[in-house]
Amino acid sequence: FADIENKETKEYIAQNDLCEIAEGLATAGDIEFALTTFKKALETVQQINNPDKRSVAKITVLRRTAAVMIKAGKKPEALATLKKALNLAKTIDVNLRNEETDEGSAKATAILKIATALANAGDKKLAQETFEQAIKVAHQIKPATTFKGDDGGKMLLLKTIALAQSESGDQEKA
Repeated sequence: FADIENKETKEYIAQNDLCEIAEGLATAGDIEFALTTFKKALETVQQINNPDKRSVAKITVLRRTAAVMIKAGKKPEALATLKKALNLAKTIDVNLRNEETDEGSAKATAILKIATALANAGDKKLAQETFEQAIKVAHQIKPATTFKGDDGGKMLLLKTIALAQSESGDQEKA
């Protein structure tokens, strides 16, 4: 990380790398060390100064932690972790763009990913409610530019939500 000047960029990369290490540990069967590594990733996220970006990073860590918990048979803990992530996602500014594309809404994307994780955890009812929240947030996205036809990534996000709903078994709502 020595060549990266921006502290927030360093912290974001560090938390992502720690999550990947934790997932590898879980795959190798060391669930407890994986969960400890996720906790370290959460500590790293706290170093991000921008509150919305810190929340997005924390949600990502919580969601990835829950996925490992589900695979380890810790479903109640995973659901509690996902609910914590969902509550945090609700606090993000709807117009915060996704880092990699400068489009869409980091809030809607986070809620969508949490909904998918809830469906994978088996809580279909809460997953459906969360998909509906993602749709409401997606409809609030404002254009990223003043160019005619720019919807800020709204249509692509709505399509992604419908696909995720379908893949989670809810073809009717999709």
